[in-house]
Amino acid sequence: MREHARRLVPSPSMAVACAALVIALGGTSYAALKLPSNSVGASQIKRNAVSTAEIKSNAVNGTKVRDDSLTGADINESTLQLPAASVPNKVAAAGRADSAAVADNAGNAGNAGHANSSAAIDAINYVPQAGSVGAAANAETPTSATATATCPGGQRVTGGGVRLDDTGDVSVKETYPATANSWKATVENADTAAARTFSVIAVCVPSAG
Repeated sequence: MREHARRLVPSPSMAVACAALVIALGGTSYAALKLPSNSVGASQIKRNAVSTAEIKSNAVNGTKVRDDSLTGADINESTLQLPAASVPNKVAAAGRADSAAVADNAGNAGNAGHANSSAAIDAINYVPQAGSVGAAANAETPTSATATATCPGGQRVTGGGVRLDDTGDVSVKETYPATANSWKATVENADTAAARTFSVIAVCVPSAG
């Protein structure tokens, strides 16, 4: 005996559920399509939901931008326009100002250099040290004597020399800087009759630092 296929008939609860779903969806669509004018505000817009594509061209102007919020990276320099004469004039003025500043600096440096040179010259100190050399025992064997002139504390020697009080039969054997702040000289006397006197002179300047 052939069985007849049973026809599926929705239950009453299923029918009620489907009807509720249709009504709910229809109501949402209606609400979305029938919103009153000017009824959507900031609270209805999701954060970051509005992108560049949704903003109308030229819709944002200077009145819509917060003061001091734009940086150099936000500005297209090629769109900036100045009067034709402004840029050359400003460049020329800047050049003149720079030249004047350089000249002033050079002048100040020159003045400072002259002042420093003058101060250095004024600070030179000549320190003498007297010496004497006895008479020679014989004409073939002169006597010799050494004297050293020393700079005062805080100064260094930059040169030196010897002054002979009598040039007859007396001569300078050697003269040199003995230390960083002293000058030494050796004098010989070939006169068998009398001793000779001399002075060693150190040229001193203030030590650096």
